[in-house]
Amino acid sequence: MQRKRVVNLFAWLIVVCACTTSCAMGNGDRRRALNYLDANWTPSTTTGRWLAAPVALPVGIVAGVTDAIVLHPLSQIDDAWSDTADVVWDFADNTEFRTVLLVPLSAVATPVVFGATWLFRSVFDLQDSVHEVGPHGVAELDAEPLEEPMEESK
Repeated sequence: MQRKRVVNLFAWLIVVCACTTSCAMGNGDRRRALNYLDANWTPSTTTGRWLAAPVALPVGIVAGVTDAIVLHPLSQIDDAWSDTADVVWDFADNTEFRTVLLVPLSAVATPVVFGATWLFRSVFDLQDSVHEVGPHGVAELDAEPLEEPMEESK
């Protein structure tokens, strides 16, 4: 009985360690509030850091919790929806009859798949599936143009 309990404890320890190695908050790019505080409110001197510690520690904890519970999950909604649309609503290779049969099933599966994908993306650090916005505020797409530019007549 004691040996079984030790094996279960060891198994849970391995599972927890494996899950925390890919935690979303481990990636510095995913901590928006903490990055803002570090960039704009960190004192430049060691003395200033020690003097600011009584205020900075609670503010930093609140910023970290806000990142983990509010900001990061909100930033993953578009990626979760993109994953859901790719998995559930991609009927490109199907006939019209098969598409008609699959639409009700897709409608039922959409909230379940979206919720699971959003939860998974909120907890684990996965690459974003939606294109990033470029420096000029325009999404950088990898798509080719629909039409070739017309050649000028001579």
